[in-house]
Amino acid sequence: ITPDAGQIWANYANVLMDLDRVEEADLAAQMAVDLSPYSAVAHNNLGTVRQRRGQYAEAEDHFSRALGLNGDYADAHANMAEVLKDTGRVKEALPHYERARELDPTEPAMRSNHLLALCTVDDLDPAGIAAAHRSGGKAQAKTPQLNRAGRRLRIGYVSPDFRRHSVAYFLEPLFEHHDSESVEVFAYANMPTAGDAVTQRFKRLANHWRDVYALDDQAFARQVRADQIDILLDLAGHTRGNRLAAFAHRPAPVQMSYLGYPATTGLDAVDFRLTDAWADPPGMTEAFHCETLLRLDGGFLCYRPDDDAPDVTALPAHSHKGVTFGSFNNLAKVNTVVIETWATILESVPGSHLVLKAKALQDKATVARVTGAFARYGIDPARIKCLGWIIDGSPLAAYHLIDIALDTFPYNGTTTTCEAQWMGVPTVTLAGNWHAARVGVSLMTRLGLEDWIAPNRDAYVTLAAAKARDLD
Repeated sequence: ITPDAGQIWANYANVLMDLDRVEEADLAAQMAVDLSPYSAVAHNNLGTVRQRRGQYAEAEDHFSRALGLNGDYADAHANMAEVLKDTGRVKEALPHYERARELDPTEPAMRSNHLLALCTVDDLDPAGIAAAHRSGGKAQAKTPQLNRAGRRLRIGYVSPDFRRHSVAYFLEPLFEHHDSESVEVFAYANMPTAGDAVTQRFKRLANHWRDVYALDDQAFARQVRADQIDILLDLAGHTRGNRLAAFAHRPAPVQMSYLGYPATTGLDAVDFRLTDAWADPPGMTEAFHCETLLRLDGGFLCYRPDDDAPDVTALPAHSHKGVTFGSFNNLAKVNTVVIETWATILESVPGSHLVLKAKALQDKATVARVTGAFARYGIDPARIKCLGWIIDGSPLAAYHLIDIALDTFPYNGTTTTCEAQWMGVPTVTLAGNWHAARVGVSLMTRLGLEDWIAPNRDAYVTLAAAKARDLD
């Protein structure tokens, strides 16, 4: 009816993004900008598409244009913060997160995005992170305990990640091994699309499947109450697609957080958090949580690797000159202290190299920024190999390139550490003083690899260099 309306093309791009039709969304968003070059919304939407496609420099440019047109545009501040975080510039992102929250204080995503970013900041202590999470975390009063006489325990899992996602590697084994005689599983999927093959496996494993993406928080809470859920588990924390705002309505008598987030939810309505005594040693981290910590004796993670994982190969150091270190963690975790520490390791091990893999590293400007950061510590950019996401074949094949994995800190890897071990690549990890900084301790201890855990940065450097000299 009105093919020249830029606003309609911008809205159409949003719908296509929700449907994961990203190339079509790009065309629609570009059309919006062409038709309305002075529209902040059009530039913001094109930026989100370009960020999804890994074109981070272009995304940043469009978010900047949007903010130039409207400096009080909350979404543009939030999106600028996200692109800065994803390209390893979290401290530059923080003012944008804070401004987005000021401009749109009632939008839960603004708060959640900010809180997740705080977990990666190298000089913010755990108490400060916990205090930020507790802000605004009050909830409604508890409802009475349900009467379970004569029926199975009803457990509801709430997640946007019932799909090929890092959470699924740890959640699927749990679904598979629930005792069906005593537990009835409800899956509340907060997903805009039908998902993938992993989604179909979850559907078969769950007793009940609920698509809740279209439900507002009140309607979602009513659905949980109608299902008479006994224990409701949040699997996302403050990551994208969470439904913590619905948990605040207290739809279940017992509510827990597990797996998808490394810190407290900050909600009084979440009673428990599942963890273990290595990630959260008794007496160390209770003060950083609103929830009561429930420590599982066998460790809080159970990893199921891909069925199509390639075979483990010999160490590349046996056929090449020098040892190759590597990290495949999100660049948001690769802060300036981590870069300085890894540069010291490279200096300590002559002839060594470092392989980094992250989605943002398919962007040339991001690669230049990362290699430039290492160059400031005297590391030749030729010693740093940067890989974007691997589309063709198994992404685990990239582990064939490295001898020793280096964990990030204070926000450790989880799936990346498990993948590294599965591919025969041990991980040097640093033991911190709160959950996100101790997941590596939990994983390496459960594998009997305590000798790969360092108590501080100096020991981390010494340990990595020592392992590089002892390839056997």
